[in-house]
Order: sequence, then structure tokens, then C-alpha cells
Amino acid sequence: MVSGHYRVKIGAAALSLARTAGVDLEAATRTALAHIDELIPGPAADISIDVDPSIAIPDVGVGGFTDPRSGAVRIGFAVHPIAGLPIAVRDWLPGALAHELHHARRIRTGPGYGMAVGEAIVTEGLAAAFEREAFPAAPISPWSMALDRAAQGRVWPLVAAAWSSPDTATEHQRWFFGGTADIPRWSGYTLGYELVAAYLRSHPGTTPSALITTTASHIRETSGYAP
Repeated sequence: MVSGHYRVKIGAAALSLARTAGVDLEAATRTALAHIDELIPGPAADISIDVDPSIAIPDVGVGGFTDPRSGAVRIGFAVHPIAGLPIAVRDWLPGALAHELHHARRIRTGPGYGMAVGEAIVTEGLAAAFEREAFPAAPISPWSMALDRAAQGRVWPLVAAAWSSPDTATEHQRWFFGGTADIPRWSGYTLGYELVAAYLRSHPGTTPSALITTTASHIRETSGYAP
């Protein structure tokens, strides 16, 4: 189907799962995309939605991935429990679409996702902030609030030291999903979200949708973030 600037393919498995759970997945997708398109219209983006536990976040039942080269978006649902699908579609699908499409726009028309750890952290923080801009009534993503202030203060110096390091698959896993003794799970997401939140407080009237072309270095240097 086509919705605004987006070409959407919903897989048979996802449609079947949604029907079993009594969910109109196509309508929910169209509604979310229409609102996102108002905030960050164009360029055209390809979106695929299906059952895909490899990218679904178990905590919420849905997840996403954006190709850092093409900007193509994948949204994946977990298979079980089916009873949780209505909540996943209602509470988490709109934010997942907003998050990944912010990435897609940054990749297609901005500085890109980023090749370094610090750039990836800012890109993820901007996408999480855009989730809140687009759907403020939705729950805050748990990965955006995984660290309290004390933990942020402990991890931030490690981020600062690794800021310019290449964002390899190993480093990305470590900073965003790791869960090691020194870097708790989802640290990169939370620190990115807090860094962008500090930038927005320091620049009243600015929105995440307006920061698609803003560099990570500018956001860090002018945010005033100091955990």
C-alpha cells in the first residue's frame, strides 16, 4: 500500500497474526504514517512490516531497523504472546514507525546515521525524541529511560572517551544492547535521549523534526548536557 511518501508492504504473517488478535494493522499503520508525514514529509521511503522476532524488542513486542545506506525501514513483531499484539500496535507501533522514519530522513537528506559511536548515540536520541514529538500520549520507550541520573553520570565519561570510535557491530551491541558491568543495557539510547532533551531545553522552540540535518557534534557541543 502507499501512504503519503511511504511505500508499505505488510507481510502475510503479520496480517494473519493481526486478524487473529482482532487488530486492523493496515488502518493503524496508515493513521500513524499520515501523522508522521505531516511532520517530516518526503522523500519516499520503503517500509516492510512483518513478524520478525530478530528485530522485535521483547519488552514491547515490536521493533525496527533502518538500513543505514538506503534508509529502507523494517518493522518486526514478536510472535508471542498474541494477546499482547493489540497493545503493541496501539502503544508501540506508531513510535517505532516515527523512530525509524526519522532515521530514514536523516540517512536520505541529512548527515546520515553516523559512522562513529557518538554520532549513532545522537541519531538514536533524536529518533527517540521525535517519537515523543509525534506521539506524546504514547508511553515513553523503556530504552529512553534505562539509566537514572547517577548511572548516567557513571557511563557518560565512557561515552565521551569512545565518542569518535567507529560504530562497528561490536561497539553498537556494546553501547545499545550490551548490559555489561560498566555499560548497562540500552545505555546509548538513554544517553542519546537525555543529550537531545538537554539540547531542546537549551534551544526553546526547536523540535526533533527540525533537527534532521543537524550534526551530532553541534548537538553535543551546544546541549549543555552534564550528568
